[in-house]
Amino acid sequence: MALDPIVWALKDAPVSDAGERLILTVLAEHSNEDGTSAFPSQATIARIAMCTDRSVRNKLKAMEDRRLIVRGDQRLVEVFPRDKRPIVWDLAIPYSWWGVRWDRMNLSRITRGQRPLEPADRPDLTVDGPVVAGESGRNLVPAARPERGSGRNVVPQRPEPDSGGDRNVVPTTLPYYPPQDPPLSISSDEADAETQTDALLVVPGMPVTTAKVSVEDEFEQWYATYPRKVARGNALKAFKGARKKVSLEVLLAGLEGYKNRVRGSEAQFIAHPATWLNGERWTDETDAQTQARVGAPANGGFFAASDSDLTATAAMFDDDTWGPEALASTASPHPF
Repeated sequence: MALDPIVWALKDAPVSDAGERLILTVLAEHSNEDGTSAFPSQATIARIAMCTDRSVRNKLKAMEDRRLIVRGDQRLVEVFPRDKRPIVWDLAIPYSWWGVRWDRMNLSRITRGQRPLEPADRPDLTVDGPVVAGESGRNLVPAARPERGSGRNVVPQRPEPDSGGDRNVVPTTLPYYPPQDPPLSISSDEADAETQTDALLVVPGMPVTTAKVSVEDEFEQWYATYPRKVARGNALKAFKGARKKVSLEVLLAGLEGYKNRVRGSEAQFIAHPATWLNGERWTDETDAQTQARVGAPANGGFFAASDSDLTATAAMFDDDTWGPEALASTASPHPF
C-alpha cells in the first residue's frame, strides 16, 4: 500500500461522484507507489465500497472511458485461473500532481525493473477525461468541456486519425521492462565520524543518492550485545565519542573479546558500558596476547617438574631404601 495514490484518489482525482471516489480509493490502496498494478477483484471492491458488483463494473467503465484509470500489465494475474482473473488497473495520476515526488516515484519503478515514466505518459486530467496531446506530443490542449446547463458530463470522443493514420491519444498500457540483474546495488563508504554512516545508492539512469545510518542505530546494535545494561544515556554519549575515534566494527570486535574474559563473572565485576567506552577498553589485550608478550612458563606452570626430576623420583620408590621395611626400622628422633 502506497500513500501518494491514496491521497490523490481521496482529494484530487477528478471523479464525477462519491461512488467513483470510493472505488478509485480502493484501487489506490492496492496499487504500487506510482499508482500502477492494482488488481483487487470486483467482489473485494464491492465489499469495501458497500455497493453491488454491477455498480463496480459501471463505475470502472466510466473511469476507464475518461482515462482516469487505464488497463495495466495483465501478465501480473496470469497465476490466477482464467475464469477468476481480475483486471490490472493503473491510476493515471498526472505529472503535474506529483511535483517534487516525481523522481522518488520513478526511483521505485526502477527498483522494480520498470522504466521511468515521462511527463507525456501522465497528462493532466479533467472531469471529462485527459488533456489530449497535440500532433507533436507537446502543445497540450484541454479536452472538450460539456455545454453549460447540459446536466451531464459528455465523454469526449477520440480524435479521428490524421493523414498519417496515427491517433493522438494517450496510450492505455505502459510497456513492461523485465527486472535488471541486479536492479539495485549499494556500496558502503567509511563510517562517518560524527552522527551517521554514508552508503551510496547507485541506480542506473538516476542521480546518485546517499542513504544514512544514524549513530543511534549503531549504538543499538552495539548495546544489544553488551553483557551489562545500565546507565543507557551515559553509554550513548560515550559511544558517540568513541565513534569519532574508531569504527563500529572495531568496537564490536573489542566487545567480543571483553565478553569472553568476563563470561561467568558476577554483574558487579562487569564494567558499565560508559566506563568501558570511556576507558577505550576495545584496546585491551586478550589473555592470549598477554601470555604471548610476557612468555609462558616452561612445561605448563611454575610448579611443574622437569622430566629428569620425575624420573629420579620414580626411581626412589623402586629402590628398597624407601620400602616399608626400611621405613619401619628407621629410628625417629620424634616418636609419635
